[in-house]
Amino acid sequence: MVNVITSFFHSLYWFILKFIQYTLTLIVVVYLLFKIPTLIDYLRDEYIPVYRENYIKADYGANIDMMSFNGKRIHPYVFYYIHEQLEPRFIYTYEEDLHSSFDEIINLSSFYSKHNNIISNQPFNKYRGEDLWSEYLTYNPIVKLNDNNYLVYVFYNISCGSSCMNTANYYIFNYDGENLAVKDFALTGTVWPGKIKYYKIEGDSVFIKVEGYAVADETIELKFR
Repeated sequence: MVNVITSFFHSLYWFILKFIQYTLTLIVVVYLLFKIPTLIDYLRDEYIPVYRENYIKADYGANIDMMSFNGKRIHPYVFYYIHEQLEPRFIYTYEEDLHSSFDEIINLSSFYSKHNNIISNQPFNKYRGEDLWSEYLTYNPIVKLNDNNYLVYVFYNISCGSSCMNTANYYIFNYDGENLAVKDFALTGTVWPGKIKYYKIEGDSVFIKVEGYAVADETIELKFR
C-alpha cells in the first residue's frame, strides 16, 4: 500500500514537473515566434543600415533651427517657392527632365522684402498656400554636411479631395547665411515617398535611405561638392 501511494505521488510529481517544463517551453516558443517580426524589423531598420552599412539615423528634433536668418529659422515659404519650381502641382505629371531646372540663387534679404506680406503673416514652422484647408509645406534640416551645405527634407501636401496628394524632395542646399541655392536634389514623383530615415556621408556624396511605401529602403545619392 505504501509503495502504491509512493508511486502515485512520484508519478504525480513527474507529471507536474513535466507539465511545468513543457508549458514554460511552449510560452517561450510562442513569445519568440511573436518576436520574430520585431527582430526582422530591427535587423532591417537598425542593425543592417546603422551597424553594417555605417548609416546615421536622422534626428528630426535636434536640427530644426539649424538653418537660420535674422535670428529665426528660414521661413518655409522660401522652400515652397523653390519646391514649386521643381515639383509639378500634380505629381502624376512628374518628368525626369525637370531635374536641374532650378538654378536661381535666392538672396534672403531681397526675398523677404519682396514677399514680406506672406512671410510676416505666416508661422515659421509651416507655410500654407491659398487652399488653407489642405495645401501646406514643411521642411526639416537633417545635417550640416560642411561649412555651407545642408541636407534638407521638404514635405509638400498639395491638396486633399477624395484623398490627399503630397510629395517630398530630398535636397542639398548651399547656404552662407544670406544666399540660398539648390546644390542637388531628388524628386520621387510618388505619393507618400517618406522621410529621410538614414544618411551616410562619403567623399562628396551623401547617401540617404527613406521610409514610406513608395521608395522604402532605396538608396539615393546626392552630391554636395
